[in-house]
Amino acid sequence: PSWAWPKPLQARIPLLIGAGGTDRTFRWIVRHADGWITTPAEVDIDGHVGRLREMWRDAGRDGEPQVAALGVRPERDRLAHLASIGVTEVIFGLPDREPAEVEAWIGRLAGKLG
Repeated sequence: PSWAWPKPLQARIPLLIGAGGTDRTFRWIVRHADGWITTPAEVDIDGHVGRLREMWRDAGRDGEPQVAALGVRPERDRLAHLASIGVTEVIFGLPDREPAEVEAWIGRLAGKLG
């Protein structure tokens, strides 16, 4: 019964845990959450994503865990690779500038990625 508006469209909001990619973190995620948010320091996450997905299946969870990657360079080939290993979302930082400059940066990024 939140007083926040607008209300979420989903009946249940997914819970993603942001932490280092360790078996301890993944055991907690598999038991209590819907997915993982990487740390910006983790750039080579192929093995981590594979391990989380393996633990997810071994625990009998349906579907696949959600994985949000932080701090990834916005390069088309890199994004395609992340999608191929099971990353479901990529989160980019935005420049700390005036609104018009941020909008221009987003426009350039959109043009670069198509």
